[in-house]
Amino acid sequence: MGGPGDHTPPPGFEGRGGLKLLTTPPPAAGADFSLEVPTGARFQLVGGSATLVTSSHVANRQVYFTVKREGTEVFRVPAASLQAATLTYVYQLLPGVAPGTLIGTYPIVQFPWYLALDERMRLTSVTTNIDTTDQWGPVYLLVEELGPTY
Repeated sequence: MGGPGDHTPPPGFEGRGGLKLLTTPPPAAGADFSLEVPTGARFQLVGGSATLVTSSHVANRQVYFTVKREGTEVFRVPAASLQAATLTYVYQLLPGVAPGTLIGTYPIVQFPWYLALDERMRLTSVTTNIDTTDQWGPVYLLVEELGPTY
């Protein structure tokens, strides 16, 4: 530890507890998104959002969010309602919040209250009846750093 005014974190706590914004660019039209955790990182999900704009060509889509570890699906969380044609929904990815709430075009999707992600994991969307012109926008996750992987 340093003197007054020295804000150097103690050994072993560099980055731990810090908030970071993870983003992924929009995938190609008609494709689901996949957000990977950076190499060497471990995070806890604080919250996030993902936007889907649907075309007029398909009536309804069911949206799911999955967490995969080394390619194996660990769990899948469904959105509580279908997304109809020509709508833009901004899905709110929130740990521990009551699912099934739809406030306008902002459906709340409940994730486990504690979701730790490491470099072997990814968050993906699975959209049934996705049309070739449907478009996922950027995905944003606010995460808390848990320190390096072991």
